Amino acid sequence: MTNKTVLVIDDSRTIRQLVSQTLESGGFDPVTAEDGAIGLETFQTKRFDAVLTDINMPNVDGFGVREGIRRGQTNRKVPILAL
Repeated sequence: MTNKTVLVIDDSRTIRQLVSQTLESGGFDPVTAEDGAIGLETFQTKRFDAVLTDINMPNVDGFGVREGIRRGQTNRKVPILAL
């Protein structure tokens, strides 16, 4: 069985590491991005099973991430959870 891949977007390195470690211990494969703009770019690179995003970030905030994913044509119904 293949692990589920989760995109973790947060401008705090500490939070990204903590969330990634927690996901890994639960059998998930986390991929991280350090802000919303990079997160949206990363989202286009592969199919993710879920997205965990911070709300307050530079460049593109969590609301912008949600809007960018929902407006796109790729995997637009992916679950998005805000931290």
